[in-house]
Amino acid sequence: MGSTQLLPLLTNTSSTTLTVWLYCQARSNQPLQERVAQGWQQFDQGDIVAAIACFQAVLGRAQALGDNHFADIARNSLRFVEQALVDLDDDLAVTALPNHDRRDGDPVTSQPGQTGLAHLSAAQAALQTACFAAALQHLDQALHQFTRQANLTGVGQTLSAMATVHLATADYSRSLTYGQAAIAVLEDCDAQPNLAQTLQTLGLANVYLGNLAAAQTQLEQAATLYHHLGDTRAEGILLKQLGQVYRQQKAFMFALAAYEAALDCCLDLPATSQDLTAAVLHHTGQLYEDMGHNDFAIAPYRDALETYRKLGDFAKATLLLQHLGRLYEGQGQYAMAVECYHQLQQLPTAQDNAELAP
Repeated sequence: MGSTQLLPLLTNTSSTTLTVWLYCQARSNQPLQERVAQGWQQFDQGDIVAAIACFQAVLGRAQALGDNHFADIARNSLRFVEQALVDLDDDLAVTALPNHDRRDGDPVTSQPGQTGLAHLSAAQAALQTACFAAALQHLDQALHQFTRQANLTGVGQTLSAMATVHLATADYSRSLTYGQAAIAVLEDCDAQPNLAQTLQTLGLANVYLGNLAAAQTQLEQAATLYHHLGDTRAEGILLKQLGQVYRQQKAFMFALAAYEAALDCCLDLPATSQDLTAAVLHHTGQLYEDMGHNDFAIAPYRDALETYRKLGDFAKATLLLQHLGRLYEGQGQYAMAVECYHQLQQLPTAQDNAELAP
């Protein structure tokens, strides 16, 4: 889609870009500033899909850094682009009219594939910010556009995203329905990443519905796909979830193997993935308790505690210290229990955390 097709939809786009750029200049985060400028450049060039993806990345990074200013910039940019997308849909509807029903000046070309991808990207941005109704609206539009174009991969991706939204809103039966439909389409396409994500969504929906055997099969298939794709973080998260399913079925040795494999994945991940490491260690300690080996649980718990402290996740550190203290008491190790309770008093409070936040 060329920029000439988008320019009639916008009012003073260059001015908007300049305003955002000037505002960013007042901030000190150079990488985010450059990504915002890149997103607006892509938008001005008519590449809505790339612009939405860029602003999504800025939002995710800003939230991770606790930079509320750039998070607001990303949200406002996404809203602006999404409104342009709505206007574009109106114009595309006009292009579908017979020639004799068009008016002078109406657009004469359409890009249903480009528009479908843009709606899919907008839905993912809305899902990231928990705007579920908006996400479903964009997905309905994406499904319409992909169906018009007979784009099976796009249809499968959209159905998969719908399953994800319904999983997030706890509508597990509907998530299962959309997920199964997505699998039926994606199996005929060369879209293994989407297939892996959909199998994971299906597995989690079945977990919540109590269908643990089906969940286990789907999560195992997803783990295999992620491994072949080389997506180490996704594989680690999946193995952690699979370990939970094994635990619920009291298949403790399988659960332990899944957690150990997840920790192996964590070794290959950057420091920014320590949250996954902490969660797996925490679950490993719980597993040992389930098995009746409370003494074995202490080591992974203490490793998880140290990781929570490094991450600044003092809420989880507090809960874990309380649990460790009770665990030591149950074993008669009262000096260690007292040490845990002493450390508990040294942890920052919620008010301290707020004061430390950027």
